[in-house]
Amino acid sequence: MPDMIAYWAKQTPNAIALVDDVDVSYATFDLAINKVAAALKGLGLPETGLVAFRMSGMKGVYLIERALDRMGLASAALPVRSPPNEQLDLLKPDVFLTAFPEDEGAAQTRTVALSESWFAEALKGPPAPIPRHQARPEDLVRVMVSSGTTGRPKIVEITRASLARRNETNKVIGGFSHATRLMVVMGSQAIGGFVAPYATWSVGGAVTVGGREKIYAGIRRLRPNQLWLSTGQLEALLDNIPPGAPLITDLRVTVMGGQVFRPLAEKTMRRLSPDVWILYGSTEIGVVTHVPAAVLDRHERGVGHVWPTIEIEIVDPDGAPLPAGEIGEVRLRDPGIFSGYGGEGDTASAFWRGGWFYPGDLGALADDGLLIIHGRTVEVMNLGGVTIDPAAVDEVAKSCPGVTDAAAFSVEDEAGVERPWLALVEGEGYDAVRLMAVLKARWPALRTLRLAAIDVVPRNAMAKVERQRLKAMVREAQKTQLKAVN
Repeated sequence: MPDMIAYWAKQTPNAIALVDDVDVSYATFDLAINKVAAALKGLGLPETGLVAFRMSGMKGVYLIERALDRMGLASAALPVRSPPNEQLDLLKPDVFLTAFPEDEGAAQTRTVALSESWFAEALKGPPAPIPRHQARPEDLVRVMVSSGTTGRPKIVEITRASLARRNETNKVIGGFSHATRLMVVMGSQAIGGFVAPYATWSVGGAVTVGGREKIYAGIRRLRPNQLWLSTGQLEALLDNIPPGAPLITDLRVTVMGGQVFRPLAEKTMRRLSPDVWILYGSTEIGVVTHVPAAVLDRHERGVGHVWPTIEIEIVDPDGAPLPAGEIGEVRLRDPGIFSGYGGEGDTASAFWRGGWFYPGDLGALADDGLLIIHGRTVEVMNLGGVTIDPAAVDEVAKSCPGVTDAAAFSVEDEAGVERPWLALVEGEGYDAVRLMAVLKARWPALRTLRLAAIDVVPRNAMAKVERQRLKAMVREAQKTQLKAVN
């Protein structure tokens, strides 16, 4: 795939590539990437291989990953808010670059500290020629760690050819152009945080790299016309919009990283922007569907029609395709995007079988091909034969006064019976009796529901609830209680 930042630096050098306190033109961005590449080369990085990095500021992230790409090195972004050890053990990079002093000695691999002063010196350096390497379609350009909500980390390797395919899709579904001003809230370690800026720069648009203000303040200051974020991030944004704030009618909001329910979509259109889109996809397969939120008027669990290059089937437990309307497990296939996991043993996992990717969702196809998602296979609570989608319980619980956040899940007791739990963050006006009454009226099978107060609901990089972590916490607490009794 061609280096489009270098291309636009020649075609429209004064066009804005990065929107910040001081906007950065394509010519300036292109030159800065080359300077950082030259400085990295001076650190003795290998000519080929994988470089992992952990950076806090998005401008630094973009400079590092673009410089590594020009040097012919694959990159992997690590999350800022969690220690890097587990992902480093999984990725086994050739070099680990970090802006955090506490990371030194955290990895078995070579670790290089990149301070703010290092960046400042790199950008003061003389102009450097673009590092040349022979780019091939099969070259590895990016490695993502995809754990979803299963607690089982998996390595997704993105080649240059796969990135090109993803880029073409994202340009179309996003409607990106040279007039795009994109704000993407998730970090570069999430697939959306990596591919959306890439697609924007491929057409000569601009990406915002705001400071540390809250999302809504950043929107008002940087004036994006495209906003990409997860459902959890959208909920946090809506909670911080001042009362009476006017709608931003020229802002397209694309929501991903979890099922969008009607109340959230309606609140977004009422408080933020009338132009709301739902993106259903994954790190592995990319965009699967992309549709205006109006699809929820037709079906409250609809996520749209499948992208034309992707094959989809709804299958029973034996892998036999089901007819339209019947609920089963979703499986997807697009060899040009994804053909199995990297690392040892992952290709035989439950998520990749027989050339099909199984995202872990229960779904059905309407007669016209509309995909309807009914929950996660690994998360659905089976209570005495009654199946309940915990994400739906989350939504109802959070609509109750005094519930700041909530996450439903189930755990087997000592007798092997699945019992429902609800972890919640309590706020002003919380009333446990009222909450239980609301939930039991909607789902009588929740009559044995247990509530657990928690400071923060654990979420991954896409703000999806990590229900497996909550289950593990309950199991550990139960073990402790049993030890105390014995």
